[in-house]
Amino acid sequence: PEPPTNAPLPTITPETPAPTTAVPVEPTTAVPDQPTSPPAPTEPPAEPTAAPPPTEAAPPTETPGGLVERVLLFYADPSGMLLVPVTRQIDATRQPRTAAISQLIAGPRGALRRLVPPETRLLSLKIADGLAVANFNQLPTYGSSDYSDLGIRSVLLALTEYPDVTQVQLQVNGANIGAPRYRPSVNADNPLNLDGQYSTTSFLPLYFPAASTGQMVRVIRLIPRTSAEARATIEQMIRGAGVYRDVLQQPIPASTSVQRLVISDGLAQIDLSREFLQTSDRQAAVDSLTLALTTFSSVSRVQISIEGTSLDQFWGSAYSGALRRPALNSE
Repeated sequence: PEPPTNAPLPTITPETPAPTTAVPVEPTTAVPDQPTSPPAPTEPPAEPTAAPPPTEAAPPTETPGGLVERVLLFYADPSGMLLVPVTRQIDATRQPRTAAISQLIAGPRGALRRLVPPETRLLSLKIADGLAVANFNQLPTYGSSDYSDLGIRSVLLALTEYPDVTQVQLQVNGANIGAPRYRPSVNADNPLNLDGQYSTTSFLPLYFPAASTGQMVRVIRLIPRTSAEARATIEQMIRGAGVYRDVLQQPIPASTSVQRLVISDGLAQIDLSREFLQTSDRQAAVDSLTLALTTFSSVSRVQISIEGTSLDQFWGSAYSGALRRPALNSE
């Protein structure tokens, strides 16, 4: 298969790791954490140093945990510009990262594009003290070892999906490929060219449907730091997909405004102006709101109203009550 065309992504260089203390969303809300995909320090590309191949491949290993039956994978959209998340059903396993890498190598289904060559093999995977050391038989991408490469990013995202791993050391036949890397941002959009330091920048989790497939895509938008991150997230979604506007749809009408947003006891109550009802895709509009708000750890349910009236009074019982996070592009 032909390698995807990877569009360059913004360079993001945070000064310090994400703070562990909670930051208020609004004066009247509960406290969400930072989005779960913080950017990481960039590093110069590095090619593998010369090393003899192992005489016998060690089996991949992971720290045993609970049984996992689904993995989150990232492939490229047909344009090669975006990382698209897919939730894939797998056989129950206690080695979800090994299973995720195997699925990346197996490739996408449907219209998405492969990022890891099919001849790639994971020789070993060792996890200790927050560091995953992943040893491959070849570089797991069609591109380069550069941090912005979409193939490298898809592997890093798979290996850092669970909180016990914060950094990844990539290897080819036992030789390190650069320094350990943090979890990368997914589809970063930095319209103001901010420096990406956590003390001055907020990283907002936006969701839009892909124009080509309709699948929900996450975009991390950088804005000047704000304490009201949940509200700012919805307002930025209303503004549109930014640098990705040619490949993403905007399900929430641009004339919509946020009247009120309160988060308490895991419930986000959001009241929008009547323009929201003019959407051409009701389900996509609701899903994008729900996905964005439930990215914050303080939110597990979302209740939507229009100028004080529950959304189900306009669109029916399917939109009544508190909505939970929908499956993200489930296969």
